[in-house]
Amino acid sequence: MLIGERIPLADIYYKIEDKWFDLLDWLEAHGIPVYKIIDPLEKRGIPSLPVFVAILLILIYAIFATLGGGGGFTLCIKDGSGKAVSDAGLTIFSGSSAIASGTTDSNGCYRSALSIGGYTAKISKSTCDSNPHSFNVSDPGGSATVTVSCGASLSRTFCIYPADSGNVTVTVRDQNLNFLTSFNCGTTSCTLSMEPNRYYTFSTDAYMSERYSYNDLNSMTQGHCIQFGEQDQAEEGTFTVEVVDGSDDAIEDADVELVDPDDNETLVVNHKLTNEYGKAVFTGDVGEEFRVHVTPPSSMSLASYLDSDVDSFAYSGGYRKVTLTASVSSLTLLVKNSTDPLRGVRITVFSEYGSEFKHTNSSGGVAFGVVGGKTFRVALFKEEYEYTEVSMRSG
Repeated sequence: MLIGERIPLADIYYKIEDKWFDLLDWLEAHGIPVYKIIDPLEKRGIPSLPVFVAILLILIYAIFATLGGGGGFTLCIKDGSGKAVSDAGLTIFSGSSAIASGTTDSNGCYRSALSIGGYTAKISKSTCDSNPHSFNVSDPGGSATVTVSCGASLSRTFCIYPADSGNVTVTVRDQNLNFLTSFNCGTTSCTLSMEPNRYYTFSTDAYMSERYSYNDLNSMTQGHCIQFGEQDQAEEGTFTVEVVDGSDDAIEDADVELVDPDDNETLVVNHKLTNEYGKAVFTGDVGEEFRVHVTPPSSMSLASYLDSDVDSFAYSGGYRKVTLTASVSSLTLLVKNSTDPLRGVRITVFSEYGSEFKHTNSSGGVAFGVVGGKTFRVALFKEEYEYTEVSMRSG
């Protein structure tokens, strides 16, 4: 064939088909029985190469359709004014399960492979609400926009009514009403820097306001008066117990009791289990005293805790952090040969916390302080005796 001469399309197809059958022969030779599928097609006059090319194209199309052309579904977050909410943490839920998470781009958008159905989005940004927002996917390659409430920290000065109510304490809570902080302000006015996702309560020894959200206070004019309720509305206070382990990690499902300090048994209020943040929040009469008693989850080998100090409910929200430590018990071993105690046997105890070794005394005994409720590997060694390993569980 001369240079520049056009090659017939049929010749090109047959060359490709030859390579196709070379591939099939190679697969068959390696134990993949492809001709069980190919032969019935070829015997019916159906070329196998175009069939498999068509199947491949259909699969590629299906994948691209599912992923929206390779980019997935686009979810954009905007505030009430239509401005893009950029650099916000975003988590997408299907039911109660988180299926995707990331950060919105400069256009407030995030792309993810989502199939058709209903989803919920929650964003994480200090100036925006983190309430769940629902959206639907009808086209896996499409897009949707979720509008969230955002705002910057604002400063307001509020007057206090009645003006003779005394020094005012401001209590700040998060969106789950967990205590964050409290501070004192004046007797006739209070200057407050407010943030979204926060709740504010104003109280004195005798009065207590209603609970105000950021939006409530933001809608008030500068110098608006905070109205206190009657005295009997101020009798309820709160107390938060935070439970952590020795690494300062939150302990979930710890049983927290507030007990009468006179007998350390009678419950002042019903017990509660700590949440995923290791916290349990109690409500009771202001000034009522108690001690904090914490029992760790049964799955953790930690010691229970009873506070020696007496606490009480407060308008401003009392707080105590409890650190649970490992429960220690004694592992005592007595080593003998067939008749007599063995002195000087090296005993090594291995656990998830490391290893420790000691030698038996003249009575063949040795004792270790270990974490209760754990299984340990114990190794015994003495010259002229066989090396031995056993498993033991502490009480």
